[in-house]
Amino acid sequence: SAWPSLDSPRHQGRGGETFTPSPVFLCRALPFPSPPPWQVNLAIALTDLGTKVKVEGRLDTAIELYERALSYHPKYTDAMYNLGVAFCEAGKADKAVFMYQLALNFNPMCAEAYNNLGVIYKVTAAWW
Repeated sequence: SAWPSLDSPRHQGRGGETFTPSPVFLCRALPFPSPPPWQVNLAIALTDLGTKVKVEGRLDTAIELYERALSYHPKYTDAMYNLGVAFCEAGKADKAVFMYQLALNFNPMCAEAYNNLGVIYKVTAAWW
């Protein structure tokens, strides 16, 4: 898969230092060729199915479906955004922020992602 693991986002550099790749880095560094139409359609269907099961309360299944959608179409911002929503609902704000930022790097006009980032930042700032 072209996607790095979000469970262990720290990577080791050449000098032994560790770093966390940013969404901007990933968008610029990883090759994301345009997928064939059947993969685009499959990503759309998997994202829709993920939203359906998320509404039913099955967050783990929804997260798996959104991730699978991104494996077929890595530039599909709807799947990125919805994965962020699912992560947020699962209490994984750091992963949600990452996915919202990634979606915004591919689609800077995604107002919902800006809104959700603002909500997360406002809520987490109350704890600092």
